[in-house]
Amino acid sequence: MQWMVRFGRYLQVATLVAAALSTVGCGAESVSAGKARLPSGVVDWPQPNQTITARFTASGWAVSDDQIQSVSVYMDLSYLMDCKYGIARPDVAKFLNITGENVGWSVDLDLPPGKHELVFAAQTRKGAIRDLGIVPITVVHP
Repeated sequence: MQWMVRFGRYLQVATLVAAALSTVGCGAESVSAGKARLPSGVVDWPQPNQTITARFTASGWAVSDDQIQSVSVYMDLSYLMDCKYGIARPDVAKFLNITGENVGWSVDLDLPPGKHELVFAAQTRKGAIRDLGIVPITVVHP
């Protein structure tokens, strides 16, 4: 099922599986026994093929039945750093109809000039990892 979601100024089309989202939670009580479940999420900023000047903040959101342990950013196939996770995103909580709204992530980046591929990945407490987005960008310094 496709949902059109407005996050800030940017329109994001997210393909979400309704059955998986019906049980998504963010608290300790939502950790399920058994197999690890993949996280879901979105990169809100930057958008693919964007030209960015020097420093910027990347952001998005991630959820999982098994709780999010970390969201990381990779640049050109190399680990760069972990993002700050746990930012309030009441818009996402309302849209997904989940308890707990601290599902946002962000990271301040200061990248060298040139074309880069950023990959944002979420990992659950049970070790399941999913790419939230692969974002090619061009960085220019003023």
